[in-house]
Amino acid sequence: MPSKKLVDALRSLDSKELKRFGQFVRSPFFNRNPRLITFVEVLERAAPTFEGPELEKEKLFVAMYGPEVPYQEQKVYDHISFLMRLLDSFLAQLSYESDEVAQKSYLLEGLTDRNLDQHFS
Repeated sequence: MPSKKLVDALRSLDSKELKRFGQFVRSPFFNRNPRLITFVEVLERAAPTFEGPELEKEKLFVAMYGPEVPYQEQKVYDHISFLMRLLDSFLAQLSYESDEVAQKSYLLEGLTDRNLDQHFS
């Protein structure tokens, strides 16, 4: 079973946000680990309760690595941690998207860092 922290955070997402989180994890810009994509697909199937036998650590490991790889509990914990970091980034992205002033501020900073002040209107 994934950590209580991860499950609580996932349960806080509505169905639209959960779908967008899946898209976020599938984006190579944010994630290049295909095992995390498999992990999030298992979680999506377990929504909205995020409970069930498919979320047992051993089954998650088999889903991510296949049955031929010997079970390593630490790898499951590592992937839970990686997915939690992605979820934190996703939540930050949602906040960023809802704050136009912050977007303009970061854009100005990025343009200034590149000496492109003339591009900011």
